[in-house]
Amino acid sequence: MNQAIIIGSIGLWRKFLKDTLEEEGINTICFVDTVESGMSYSGVPIITPEELPRYTKGFNGLVLVTFPIKDKRREDFFKRVLEYIGDHVHVLSFTEVYKKYKNALIMAKKVGDLWLSEDYDKDSALDVIELLSDEKSKHIVSSWIKFRETLDIDYIVDPEEPQYFPNDLSVQNFVPQEYALLDLGAFTGDSYLFLKDKLSEYSKKLTLYAGIEADQENFLKLVKTVEENETGEKVILLNTACFSKNTYIEFFKTGTDRSSYLNFSDIEVKNEKVKLIAAKLDVILRNFKFDIVKADIEGAEFECLCGMENIITNSNSVMMISIYHKPEDIYQITKFVKEKLNNHELFVRVHSSFFINTILYAIPRN
Repeated sequence: MNQAIIIGSIGLWRKFLKDTLEEEGINTICFVDTVESGMSYSGVPIITPEELPRYTKGFNGLVLVTFPIKDKRREDFFKRVLEYIGDHVHVLSFTEVYKKYKNALIMAKKVGDLWLSEDYDKDSALDVIELLSDEKSKHIVSSWIKFRETLDIDYIVDPEEPQYFPNDLSVQNFVPQEYALLDLGAFTGDSYLFLKDKLSEYSKKLTLYAGIEADQENFLKLVKTVEENETGEKVILLNTACFSKNTYIEFFKTGTDRSSYLNFSDIEVKNEKVKLIAAKLDVILRNFKFDIVKADIEGAEFECLCGMENIITNSNSVMMISIYHKPEDIYQITKFVKEKLNNHELFVRVHSSFFINTILYAIPRN
């Protein structure tokens, strides 16, 4: 049987790509990733590039790259993989993989994958295009619609870096010299560190940091990160979910070291369902104003925004909102932000493959 190594891919897409290869008599011997070493998926080990020699002795099969190599970070990762495999293998690029093995996408769509689903209001998605402030954003949303209709990989928009600071938007110019940051879905402090460090390059000083994280394990790591890296800013850290009202919500833990998910469909992950307090931010952060609002909360962004209307309208902040967890996010969130911030320009940028990490940027005109 021929052999294959799959570089990257996530969740069910791994399984369906593996299954599609098996239909053609090709056996997947490993998945190569950067963060999940020591785990396995559908009986196939997930390894780092450095572990490849254990699996590739005599290997002369296919190497499937499941992400576009369009930036230095991804290029460096791919080079690391090739260093351990050699140049005698047949490499299929991102585009070649999903043209040749499109059935993997079809299978994922059939089981209801939210990143491929057509179960959304297409007219509302089309209406959003006219709310956006540049042709690039309009092209992204148009391509998003066409890809979901056709699963044609040619409609996938190339990701760009850095996330939260796209080169063509100059977000830093709209942040005051001293700024307050509201971090929704603060995880373990990664965005706290990144945003703070990036803005310090422009002599911007963080004076208030409010980090909201629902998962308790992540929250404890967030506290440690902030304690070790704070530089005099005032700090508010809340171990709570955020929602449109004060209530309880069911929350799924994935069992990985990544963010917890409100909507997660990976059949091989044993989710732990927990009930959490969810807070309306207009209540618990009453009278606070923020210069930056970053939200990446695994599908609860719209409900959270509905619970912080006063903060949004009173702050005149730069907003960085994830709009990719659910199909309706792309129009529900965009329309909501436009209604509340009519003096802002709206832009959409994509920071990972398959429109994952699609961010809505709302930037004040003045």
